[in-house]
Amino acid sequence: MFACYFRQKTFFAAFGMTLFYKTVMGFDNLAVGYAKSSSDISIFTIGILRSYGSLAGMIGVLSYTVLERKMGLVKTGIVGVVVQQISSLVAVASIWMPGSPLFDESDGYSIQVFLVAIATARYGNY
Repeated sequence: MFACYFRQKTFFAAFGMTLFYKTVMGFDNLAVGYAKSSSDISIFTIGILRSYGSLAGMIGVLSYTVLERKMGLVKTGIVGVVVQQISSLVAVASIWMPGSPLFDESDGYSIQVFLVAIATARYGNY
């Protein structure tokens, strides 16, 4: 089974995306620690955003079957990739938004955008 996976043309791209989401875009303790240390975001808000990320992932899994029946496998895959890429771009763009700890420590607006973006990216992980 793994030999078939390794022979695919998209193996390196898929493996790179897996590593990307297991490190940078994971809504894990690293992201929570970053949010807590960079802003006054409450644990309750972080919990709500983590729940939203879980819900987005479940909706992605459930919508996969519907989308695949209506649009086909390739177009459904494109929908997932587009959602992930847009979410990734929003997460990166949050660096330059007002309230970013990189440039401005006034409030946590950009941290919230970052967390919403990585939670929304869970939809495309089906």
